[in-house]
Amino acid sequence: MVKKRLPFLLSVIIILAAAVNADADDPKVKKTSWVDWDDGVLIIDVEVDIAASTSPGKARVAAEEYLRQTIGSIFCNALYELNLDSYRSVKEAVEQDGRLLAALLELGRTARPLNTYLNTTLDTLTARYVFRFYPDIIGVFARHTQPYDPIEILEYVPTMDYTGIVIYAKGEYPVHGEDPARKNPEPFNPSLLPKLFTTEMEVVAEAAMMDPVYLSGWGTFGYTDSTDYLTHKERVGAAPLFTLARAVFGDNRTDLLIPVDAARKIFATPGNRELIRQGRILVICDTLN
Repeated sequence: MVKKRLPFLLSVIIILAAAVNADADDPKVKKTSWVDWDDGVLIIDVEVDIAASTSPGKARVAAEEYLRQTIGSIFCNALYELNLDSYRSVKEAVEQDGRLLAALLELGRTARPLNTYLNTTLDTLTARYVFRFYPDIIGVFARHTQPYDPIEILEYVPTMDYTGIVIYAKGEYPVHGEDPARKNPEPFNPSLLPKLFTTEMEVVAEAAMMDPVYLSGWGTFGYTDSTDYLTHKERVGAAPLFTLARAVFGDNRTDLLIPVDAARKIFATPGNRELIRQGRILVICDTLN
């Protein structure tokens, strides 16, 4: 049975991969994409050249139909460049599991542009698409239904019940596990599925520790390049635990290490462990756009 299914699955992957690259070399289409990690969105602008048409109205209808047919592949190609976790880009994850590609293509195909407009000379149609990381994109990769619990510390730890966790990670940091003599400090990079560790490499927080309801609402971490954490008060409240990143980790520099003492304050009370389950973590890092 497995031998019969394997060629079929390979053919499906090949067909889907071809669909992703179908629009790659079209000289009449220009695609620009960027990420706003603070808002948790991928923004894509697609410009379609319709200068050769004698009827702007008909050309617009044809261009909009073209976009409906190709936005799935355009979306996948833009998303491929993002870091999924500490060692994989989205593209690398898709290459490891072809089922992800089908889900991403479907997500892209159902998208509708935020707006479309013709330029003043009526020779270019531009459409803007906004894809939300949460819940849409992260739902393709994080599929657990029950989170696992963080470490519980039973002995006394001087702490209090905080309303969130704020980690300052601006600048450059040592890369954990790499020879500092051979590697310069490097900045932290946001990702869809980051992890938080202590400096002794105990896991403090990751997507699988979070309630799917909260994870789909705002992801594992919130990201901001502003030190005004109160702009994220809904997430971290008015009295969060503040701590400093000590190192970055992973091939993509997407994971953070924090002091053991800070982690123990989190692990020491049910209320603080609940912060992890609800994803009430904000990372202050360098420019995000």
